[in-house]
Parts: sequence; C-alpha cells; structure tokens
Amino acid sequence: MRSDCPSCGKAVFRRAPGPARCDHCGKGFTLGEAAGPGAQPAPDPHPGDASPCARHPANPAERPCSRCGDFLCEVCSTPLESRHVCVKCFEYLEDHGELATSRAAFNTPAWSFWLGLLTLALGWFNCIGVATGPTAVGLGIAALNQIRRQPGLPGRGKAIAGIILGGLGFALTIAITIYQIRDAIMTGVED
Repeated sequence: MRSDCPSCGKAVFRRAPGPARCDHCGKGFTLGEAAGPGAQPAPDPHPGDASPCARHPANPAERPCSRCGDFLCEVCSTPLESRHVCVKCFEYLEDHGELATSRAAFNTPAWSFWLGLLTLALGWFNCIGVATGPTAVGLGIAALNQIRRQPGLPGRGKAIAGIILGGLGFALTIAITIYQIRDAIMTGVED
C-alpha cells in the first residue's frame, strides 16, 4: 500500500493500514485504506527531538553505533570493549577477527613458532624433529589461511617464522638421520 507522508509529501510503502512512520522525515501518521495527503497524523512515539532506532523505528535511539553511526535503541545496542556497536558492525568485526577476544584466543601462530624453534633446536634428536617439524609447518599454514580469511588477526610473522623454522628443523633432522645411517653403513663395511 502506498501513501504520501502528510509532513514531507514523500511516498511511504506499507503492507497494511495502521500506524506508520515516514522513512524520510521520521514523522508518524495513520495509514488508512484511502490514505494519502489527507492521512491523519499519529501520535509521535518519540516526543521532542529523539531520533528513532535504525532497525526498530518504533523505539527511541539511545546512542549511535561507535563504528558506523547508525542510531541504536536498547534492544540492538551491543556493548563491546568500552563502546557500543550495532549487530551488523559486531558481525563484521567478528568475521574479520577484529575483536580483542578473537585476537586473544588466536594462538596458532605462536604454537607454530615455538614448535618450529623446538624442531630446529632439537633437530639432532630424530624422533622430536620428525614429529614437530611437519606439525609446525602445518600449524603455520593453517594460521596464515585463517589470517587471510580474518585480516584483523595477529601473528602473521610468527606463522611465517614457524613455517621456516619447522621446515629447516625438519630438513636438519632428515640430514642428520641420513648422515647417521650412512655412517652406520660405512662402519659396518669397514668391520
């Protein structure tokens, strides 16, 4: 159903007659069967200069979203890290890994780095290097993939360092193992 706002004259579209609010000027009016320029104004649910919520026009706004500036009512205001954001901005921040809780919980790059360092430091001890080297490389690759999907996550440098250290440590482990096998064979031939 189409009607013209009695205050600003812009078109207002609603599915059923009854109370309506103009999307352009924010004034309320009653949308009747034959509503048009002569529609009766409805009582304003926001007395004074209170702005309506961007998602719930019947609710008065309490504050703006600190990220996008949309007006928020008590229902859709989400407190977050000493600020208030709308649902849309919260989902965006969560999806992009920009929340402090997401960043704090993301420790895969650190695991990759420390396992890579352990592999490099103890690569001479075969069973350690064989297990930790590929694990460090795998965790580093997984961390980089997650950082690519959520650019706000920290740890790109640690993930890359974990891949390099894990790869070098694994290569050292393999080289030492080959040397030990060759040495054992040569010692056995000489006897």
